[in-house]
Order: sequence, then structure tokens, then C-alpha cells
Amino acid sequence: MGENTLAGFESLIRINDPERGIISPAEFIETAENSAIIFPLGIWIIDEACRQISLWKKNFDFTRPVRININLSSKQFLHPGLTDHIFEITEKYGIEPEDIGFELTESAFMDDMEKANISLLELRSRHFPVYMDDFGTGYSSLSYLMHFPVNIIKIDQSFVKWMHIDESSEKIVKSIISLAHSLDLKVVAEGIDDEEHIGMLRDFSCDYGQGYFFSKPMPADEAEKFISAYYTRRMEE
Repeated sequence: MGENTLAGFESLIRINDPERGIISPAEFIETAENSAIIFPLGIWIIDEACRQISLWKKNFDFTRPVRININLSSKQFLHPGLTDHIFEITEKYGIEPEDIGFELTESAFMDDMEKANISLLELRSRHFPVYMDDFGTGYSSLSYLMHFPVNIIKIDQSFVKWMHIDESSEKIVKSIISLAHSLDLKVVAEGIDDEEHIGMLRDFSCDYGQGYFFSKPMPADEAEKFISAYYTRRMEE
């Protein structure tokens, strides 16, 4: 965070209903996870993310890697053919480990620890980074750090959002960052929506930040304009 550098994006899915407009995942993802559509939907998301970052690499001369993170649901993550599909897609688009990362929540580990570990090891064998999402909200997050090969943890926004006005949240965020670094893990702070958050997280030596302070969710064409504007500012500095 100290370098004020664009590190990447997180891929998000929305439904654009002609009558209701944009529908958030909160309204449909649980239904999708309880049906057969979740696996092909997940594969489509991975393909789209890889296609997009491949296109951006051609359109922009990135001075540093820019990554797109992809969320994997527990049902999708434990599918026996997931990693084969991922590697097929990454090879199709010439994707490198610096181009994409995979985010998992605690539920992916809880459903079947043995299968989860095998899939993680397969991803790590190709050097793709694995993020533990929403860290701090589950019952066993600490034990997962010990038993599963994750690279980066994302501190849940419920802690980050209030740390500038709540001493307990501040101490939790600072402690998680210190713990992660002692385990040679990097940290992303989610839920940054205030400039005061930035100063505090820099003081805590947090590695990355994410939140509305930087940008609200946007479609790919707007994200491309965001990247272009970012590099324009960098050249003017």
C-alpha cells in the first residue's frame, strides 16, 4: 500500500435483468450453488476473467503485474474436474501466475478438507496464488492457515470499516496483519472507504487495500478506462 500502485481487480458477477436492473449475487448465488448450474457458471467466470486480463496485457504496457482475482464457491471448488478446466483455460489464454488469483472462503475448506487440500496443492503446483477471503469471521480461520497452503489473507471488511472509530477493530486488524507477516503471508484489507483507513493500514504495514475508496464495482469497459486514467496520472507525476 505504501507505493500507491494498482495491483489488480476482483471479478464480480451480476445479473442485468431488463425489468429489475442489476441484481446482486446475494439474491441468486445461493440458488445457483444448490443447482447444477454452479459449475458451468464458475467455469464461464474463470474463462471471462482470463480472457479479460489477456486482452488488457495486450492493450496496456503494465509496468507491474495487474491481477484479476476469481472467487471459487465451495461447491465449485470441490468439483473433481475444476483444476483440469482451470489449467485448460489458462493455457488457452497464455495466463501466468501473476495474472490471476483464486479466492476461497472458509466454507470451501469445511465441506471436504481432503479434497480442498488436493485442489489447493494442484493450483499451487502451477504457482497460482490462493487467497483466504473474509478472514476473521469464521470459527477456524487460524487452523486453516496452519493446514492449507494459502498465500494471502483478506481481512473481512467488518473489521476494517470501523477501525478508525473503534479501538477493538483497530487492534484486530493490526494483530491479523502482524500474524500474517510472521507466517510469510501477505494481507489485503477489504472495505476501505475512508482516507483515514489508508493512513492506518500503511502504519500497520498492510500489503494491499480494496474498497469503495478506490472504486465501486464497474463493468470491464469502465475498468479499462480506470486503468488508462491510472497510467496517465502515473506518467504525469
